[in-house]
Amino acid sequence: MTIPVKPPHGGFGDILLIQADIITTIVNSTVVETTLTTLTVPAGYLAVGYGVRAVSAGDILNNIGADATCLFRVKLGATTILTTPAITLAASANRRKWRLAVDILAESGVLQRASGVLHISDAAAETFADTMKAVRNQLGWPSTDARGGAHLIGYGTAAETGANVLDIAITVTLSTANANLEVTHKIGTLEGLR
Repeated sequence: MTIPVKPPHGGFGDILLIQADIITTIVNSTVVETTLTTLTVPAGYLAVGYGVRAVSAGDILNNIGADATCLFRVKLGATTILTTPAITLAASANRRKWRLAVDILAESGVLQRASGVLHISDAAAETFADTMKAVRNQLGWPSTDARGGAHLIGYGTAAETGANVLDIAITVTLSTANANLEVTHKIGTLEGLR
């Protein structure tokens, strides 16, 4: 699905919705790296000076009664361009919310640079969860204080041929094979930055 959208406030280019993924993918009961979503970049879309933004979001449950970890990866074609550290999740019956956004820009026809941000909230029953509550509590900041920032920020490069169709795969690896440790992908988008 492609929907052209003019940027607000007189921006320099167009933002195009290339793909929307609203298929729920649940990963649990495995320690094998598993794909949450695959977003497809059309051939020639990563030309010099152009790029894409991939976004994926969902929730995480760790209800196994002990700490567990998950590790996210972003792949462009055959290249892993971003890998998070293993993220420790304390046990809770409540789900955490997560959102991963990655910008990939073409420096040349065969060199791409990527910058990504991963937010994971505290385990909470809210629909719109606070991603910085634990940090503010440790530092004694009031809940209305906006200091803090992202949980994880990453940078990477790839050497893929931008003239080809390229898949962006977002994967997760869990530390324990248990039905009560799961990462769920609920929505993903791929936007063209032109």
